Formats: sequence, structure tokens, C-alpha cells
Amino acid sequence: MLSRSTAAGTRWRNSSVAVCALLLAGLALAHGDESAAGAAKHSDDSAQLQIDKSEQRRLGLRTQPLAQGGASLSLPAQVVVDPRRRLLLCANQSGILHAPAAGFVEAGRHVAAGAVLASLQPVLPEPERRDLEGDRAIAHRDVELGRTQIKRYGIDMAQKFDVQLPTPSLQVVLDYRTAQAREKHFGEALDDRLPLQAPAAAVVLRSLVRSGSAVAAGQPLFELSLDGGTAIELQLAESGLDPSNAQLLSTGTAAVTLNYLGAAYDPQARLQRAYYSIPAVDRPLSVGEPVALRIRQRAATEGTWLLPASAVAGDGSQAHVWLHRLPQVFEARTVTVTPAADGWVQVAGALDADDRVVIEGAAQLEGRARQQALRASGQHS
Repeated sequence: MLSRSTAAGTRWRNSSVAVCALLLAGLALAHGDESAAGAAKHSDDSAQLQIDKSEQRRLGLRTQPLAQGGASLSLPAQVVVDPRRRLLLCANQSGILHAPAAGFVEAGRHVAAGAVLASLQPVLPEPERRDLEGDRAIAHRDVELGRTQIKRYGIDMAQKFDVQLPTPSLQVVLDYRTAQAREKHFGEALDDRLPLQAPAAAVVLRSLVRSGSAVAAGQPLFELSLDGGTAIELQLAESGLDPSNAQLLSTGTAAVTLNYLGAAYDPQARLQRAYYSIPAVDRPLSVGEPVALRIRQRAATEGTWLLPASAVAGDGSQAHVWLHRLPQVFEARTVTVTPAADGWVQVAGALDADDRVVIEGAAQLEGRARQQALRASGQHS
């Protein structure tokens, strides 16, 4: 009896060992499957990496808020006359132009308010001029007659006369003075020149005058730009650019943010003209001078973001970006990618404007994620 019971116990123990061995093998296989899944985990949204600050610097990682993304393009622009402060000085009547004593002001020169730019000798119809010349001749004859009488009678022109006691001498003097006034009046009507003055302090943009030339009433003579009357014009042929945020580059100093004045569409040229006021720079900018502006490209649709192509790791359905979630934690986030300008892409996904995205070093993070997955797979195998 004892031998039979001992043999039965031995068989039971052997079967129990076999069952335990099978259970352990199943657990090992299941654990191996989990390890294999972990090896591919770096391409999912839940993939995370922990990298300290010194290692981040060594890898050359650079991040920025997603809302600050956007293709920054350098575009040519030109200094133009501010349409709001452009002024044309025209002839108010027909006449002959004459230069002032210092000559006509050249384009590009600054003039003060009230400065005489030219003088205009009015042109009179021939009958009117003939009548005025006759009246002036009569007045001149009366002046000469009065001068002769004053000399003959020895009248002292400096003496004071009592107008309440009219005398022949007083009448001679009055006739002489009246004739002088009439001669001067008719002479001004025939020969006087009307001054053309600058209405305010300005810069002369164009001078359309020539001494001795005949001009008609309303004809433009000078084009002026009132002080501070220049602007920068940027012509945009692409609708994907945001003209409201531009910086001036070609001033020899750091980029200067421009004040956006507005934009207008030119149907003939089929482009948009954006205008900016000129800020204080190291040197004044003259009309016609070329400058360079930096302008940002905007996303095509709401919910998309512009990023450098280097910020995207993977391609197709596996494309993702790396978000800087915590000071030492980086997390992969799946996105859909659409090509944009050269070196830029549009991405869409579960992203927020406040997310910080890695724009340089995404390839290094991708390599780290693969190494981490392989190490995890080797430890569990």
C-alpha cells in the first residue's frame, strides 16, 4: 500500500510541474508580444522621451510656440509717395512762368512753408492788354506833366499842406500823386508776377516747370510730399501672405517693425498693393529707393499650422511632430502634412496654439525613440 501511494504522489507532482511549465511559457509569450508592441510604440501619440537640459543642448533642439509658426519670406518693396500726403501745386491762371532769384527748386529738395517756388506772369487777352497799355501811357504822361509843374513852380513836396485851404500848389501835388498811383496800378496789371508758394513744409518730388514757358490754368507745376509723406509699397501676387505683419530689413540695422496702413487690389496688374508708414531709421529713405521686407505666410485654412519641414518626422500616416510638454519631456503627436512654400509644410492634428513644437532636432528625437524602443524590447525578450 505504501509503495502504491508513493508512486501516485510522484505522478501527481510530475503533472503539476508540467502544468506550471506550460503556464510560464504562455506568460513569457504574452510578455514577448507586449515587448514587440512597445518597440513600435515610438510612432504613436503616446511615445515620450525624457532628455535632460544638457543633452537637449548637445542635440541642438530648438522649439517655439505653435502660434509663432509661419514661413518668413523676404520680398522686394519700394519707397513711394504716401497717397494721403501727396500734393500737386497747379497754376491758378494762364500765364508765363519765371524762376525766382535762386532758380527753380530741384526734385528731392526740402522747402519751408511759404517758400516761393516760381512766379507767374498772367496772360491777358489782346484787347484787354491794349486798353491797359493805353491807360498806363496816359498815366505816365500825367506823371511827367505833374513833375514838370512841380519843378516850374518850385513846389516843395516835403512841406505840409493844409487840405482845408486848397491852393493851386496843393492841386498840382494831388494830381501828381494820383497819376503815380494809376501808373503803378496799370503797370502791375501788365507786368506783375504772382508768386507761387509752398503751402506747407514739404519735399519737392517733381518739378514740371521751365523759365519762360506758357502754362494754362490748372496745369500741374510741382509735385510735393508733405513732411513725413513717404511710405513703403509692397506688391503681393500671392494671396497666402499676411501683409499686416511686416518688418523692414534693408536699413543697415536690425529688422524694424512697420506700421501697416492698408492694402488695395489693383485689378489691372492683378496684385495687391500694401502700404506701410516709414519708422525712424538711421538714414532717411528717398522716393524710389528699393528696400527688403520680411513678411509671414499664413495658413491656408483654420486649424492648420505652418512649420518648417524639419519639424515633421516620418511620412504618410506615420507623420508626427514632437511637442515639448515638460522641461525634460518630449511627446510625439500624429499630424497630417501638406506641402507649402519652399522648406515649409502645413500640419493639422490635435494641436493647440500654446503647444511648443520642436522645429530643429526632430530627427535626433526620432533616433532616440527608436533606441529606447529597442532597449525596451531587449530587456523583455
